[in-house]
Amino acid sequence: QAKRVLGTLATAAEVQPRLRKGTSVHPDFGWPAGSYWQIETPHFSLTTRAETEPSLEMAQLMERFYGLWRQVFYPLWARPGVLLKRMQGGNSPWDKSRKYQVILLRDRQDYLAVLGVAEKNAAVSVGYYEPRLQKSFFFVDAGWQETLFHELTHQLLNEATSIQAEPDAGTTGGIWLMEGIALYMESLIDRGSYWTLGGFAAPRLQT
Repeated sequence: QAKRVLGTLATAAEVQPRLRKGTSVHPDFGWPAGSYWQIETPHFSLTTRAETEPSLEMAQLMERFYGLWRQVFYPLWARPGVLLKRMQGGNSPWDKSRKYQVILLRDRQDYLAVLGVAEKNAAVSVGYYEPRLQKSFFFVDAGWQETLFHELTHQLLNEATSIQAEPDAGTTGGIWLMEGIALYMESLIDRGSYWTLGGFAAPRLQT
């Protein structure tokens, strides 16, 4: 009954991503056919040039994070009354029919080739969310999981809530709040059968 009511909030850990090779030139980046893969999950479309194993691992982790993010920030995205209707036996949908776009590059060189000119901080980053493109960009490196949680927090707050944040939010003020929330989400730790959030163990959160 709980699974029926909660839907994807309760089943994110069971997602099996669907993998297919890109069969045409990539429309945004001009990558040749066969040089990238497309991985689909219920809430994400991941375009990857990385190895298959870390790509699939990232796709599954993004779905788990999405389920966790929606529990933490429930009031920001859920329509009023939808939980009550589902508990009463209704089938009101939780989700809007859209997927969030994520790009996983092969390595730092590949990452900089895509973002180096557009984003001045790309050279010192492992991941970056571009609000105007509504895409997150990553490559697999040390600390990539924390960076994934950080940038997906920016993406979901911008795209998956009713806040309707401005693309330039934080550039003229309030950056401490936007970055503080994203740093807070870096403290997520998988404990096996549950996750914890908070505390001061996350290194960047201490700073």
